[in-house]
Amino acid sequence: MSLNDDLEIRSGGVIAVDTDDLRTAAARLRLLVDDGEELHARLAEITDLLRDAGTWQFVPVGEVAAAVEDAASLARGLQSMADTYELVELWIQIEVARAANDAERLAVLTAVSATLIATHPEAAARAAGEIAGWVTGRREGVVAQLGGSAGSLGYLMPGWSLRQAAGIVGGALALVGTAAVDGIGRGAVSGQPLRGEPRPISVTPLSSTRGAAPSGLADLASRIPRSEARVRVEKYTMADGTTNFVAYVAGTQIGAADDEPWDGTSNLELYMGSRSASYDATMAALEAAGAAPGDTVYLAGHSQGAMVASHVAASGVYDVPALVTLGDPVQVDVGPGTLSIDIRHRDDPVAALAAGGHPGGVGSADSIVAARASAASLVDGELPMAPHALDRYVETAALLDRSSDPRLGPVRSLVDGLGQAVSVQVTTYGATRPS
Repeated sequence: MSLNDDLEIRSGGVIAVDTDDLRTAAARLRLLVDDGEELHARLAEITDLLRDAGTWQFVPVGEVAAAVEDAASLARGLQSMADTYELVELWIQIEVARAANDAERLAVLTAVSATLIATHPEAAARAAGEIAGWVTGRREGVVAQLGGSAGSLGYLMPGWSLRQAAGIVGGALALVGTAAVDGIGRGAVSGQPLRGEPRPISVTPLSSTRGAAPSGLADLASRIPRSEARVRVEKYTMADGTTNFVAYVAGTQIGAADDEPWDGTSNLELYMGSRSASYDATMAALEAAGAAPGDTVYLAGHSQGAMVASHVAASGVYDVPALVTLGDPVQVDVGPGTLSIDIRHRDDPVAALAAGGHPGGVGSADSIVAARASAASLVDGELPMAPHALDRYVETAALLDRSSDPRLGPVRSLVDGLGQAVSVQVTTYGATRPS
């Protein structure tokens, strides 16, 4: 698949705008409109005086009138957008209150919604359209990649054993359609602790070398383990003597041995909100690398590793300034203290398990969701899981590195900050569990 410009960068879920900023911009434009109307009136007077004096001189009356109308139209549009997205956000709060069984808050929010709908019926219609488009858009890429139908397990995965098929939980669940995924309701995760207790895990250091900070998102993504290692931990010693850690967590291992923590069982456990062997192994690797509770740990992961990293970030054990996920089957609410960099492929069946994630987005105000679709589908000979491959996500990360979008500024600052380290120690870990 060739790189393309079908790259969308958003600040969150369906809400990707700040309504206060929109209203402020609309107010400033209205002030400019007032000044423009006054200028237009004075220019019209000058035109009349010149005509009465029998003198011709070009006066930009029409141009000023057009500029005033453009500014007024833009101000109306910004105000309309603010009304629209304010309703979207209100409706999301209503759903949160309903899910929490908060009857009192639900009643208040519903009353406010009814008033706004009556006051701004056009904005309500647009808000409903935005939500409908977001819901539909979550599925379009996977449906297109599957050639327009869900297909069957035997068709998509010929010759695969049941164990191998279960290993990619995303591929299996995508077959029954993302509507079923919505019904499961596990895509948007609140950030509550995983259920269950730690289990016996053996973590073994495989290599230890000196390294350097990543040069960008693509370099960071390419460090996620793909061979015998499951977790890579980089320990950064800063000039002031403090230490930071970056942990990279591998994805699911297809056809692995019975003692493999990164298997299909761990996939299903994590997706359903239970503690997994891969999660315990990652925590053990961080501890082995010297990370103590409360230390600063940056996290990155692909596929199952993205789920693991997300839950580690939400656990509260470490201070996590940033979380980078690629092809994450869930979107965990990591809270405002974490910069969430969520990279998805719209035709990735595993990423589709997130069902669009949280409508309002997660993480800090600078967090982003970056998405694009591949150019091919099953009917073109594309393998069903090809859009989920780590190499594909590294390509997308490279597009982000080259992007001039200002929302990537905090991401670049993150990488630059790691580059200030005086030394970087890199350790990779393998892991096994009792059969």
